Amino acid sequence: MTQQVDARVSVRTVRQLLKRNGFSRRQSQKKKSFKSHAQRDAQFQRISQLKAEYLEDGQPVISIDTKKKELLGNFYRDGKLYTREQLEVLDHDFPSYSEGKVIPHGLYDIGLNKAHVNIGVSRDTTQFACDSVAHWWEKQGRADYPHATRL
Repeated sequence: MTQQVDARVSVRTVRQLLKRNGFSRRQSQKKKSFKSHAQRDAQFQRISQLKAEYLEDGQPVISIDTKKKELLGNFYRDGKLYTREQLEVLDHDFPSYSEGKVIPHGLYDIGLNKAHVNIGVSRDTTQFACDSVAHWWEKQGRADYPHATRL
């Protein structure tokens, strides 16, 4: 049976009770992993073998990565930049004040140590990834690897 009591309790008292009962403030830690797959190591060994073969043969080897979507607009961004005046941005990042979302997609050419970044607005990230590779090939890859037969 639960009885309701109308009483005020301070933050300090709640903290003391939590501590006394073994509770403490903790940050979540990414330590759990999904179950191990039997083919996982073989898969990565095969990728490593293909990478070495392609690089030795002068073929392009790229690593691709899609970053998190960002709101487009006058919002705060981490980091500093050179400017003549103080930049003023909105104090909240409300999507309703944005001009849309952008998706940065990076391609890294392992053999030549070059990076290429596309910024897209597509919701179809699979199609966008394919388009990014095609764009890289047209703008950079074809010139860097004129005799390529594989990617």
